[in-house]
Amino acid sequence: MRNTCAMLPRHRRAGFTLIELLVVIAIIAILAALLLPVLNKAKARAKRTTCLNNLKQFGVAMFVYAGDYGDRIPGAEYDPQNLPTKGGYITFLLYHGNGVTAMPVNPIATPPTNHGLLFTTGIMPNGRSFYCPSMNTQMGAEVQFVYEGYLTAGGQWPAYSPAFNTAGTTISPRIRSSYGYYPQSSKLVGADPASGYVVAKTSAQIGPSRPMLSDVIYEWTQIPHRTGDTPTAINVVWGDGHASACTGPAALNPDPDFWNADAGLGAGPGEPGNDQMFLNVMAALQP
Repeated sequence: MRNTCAMLPRHRRAGFTLIELLVVIAIIAILAALLLPVLNKAKARAKRTTCLNNLKQFGVAMFVYAGDYGDRIPGAEYDPQNLPTKGGYITFLLYHGNGVTAMPVNPIATPPTNHGLLFTTGIMPNGRSFYCPSMNTQMGAEVQFVYEGYLTAGGQWPAYSPAFNTAGTTISPRIRSSYGYYPQSSKLVGADPASGYVVAKTSAQIGPSRPMLSDVIYEWTQIPHRTGDTPTAINVVWGDGHASACTGPAALNPDPDFWNADAGLGAGPGEPGNDQMFLNVMAALQP
């Protein structure tokens, strides 16, 4: 009798062999190695764009403020006509004086100054706009130039934060921004740009190609926009209100006359007593 039953096919054993798994893992590792630098660059570009958007907001806010106050703009703490100043670091202050760490700002005891007036007048109500997102704790900036350093325990901004020294008698809790405010006219203080530019007091006096605010000018290690350990740009909002990245080699020069990088990365142009180094960097910022 003829057998009409169909032969069932043999089923292969389910699953992967060890070699197949190793091949897949190797492919994933290669793809990750190729994609990770691309993703990091994309993330850095996004942060730089956010920073530029912050500065564009400042550019608009300055002229809104001037429109409300008879063409006057917020007064600047830093003034190269009154050297020696307290140092370029005072361009970052948002309020005068010291308070208690992690406590909300007291605008009576420590009134607003510099671009802090744009916050207290309600023209720029978002505290995050006062901080560059590229600043991070790897730059030693956790309590000086990042938004999270200025929150109360309940998450309120602005609150007093200690200075970089967090022990001893020099804690000095203050409120800072990661943008420096030095609105410049086109008029030089002395014979050359390294003498500084006269501070603009009205919107009409602002030099269209001179900075109003810029990324932190403090130490070489704290230039926020970089590739690896190499700084690549300083973002600036200029007197005509537009913001752009300054990539000129002069502004990013690690020479001791600029950033003092060759002297151990300390005593940068934004620190006390370094007016000339600060002015050298400022003179090198060009649109």
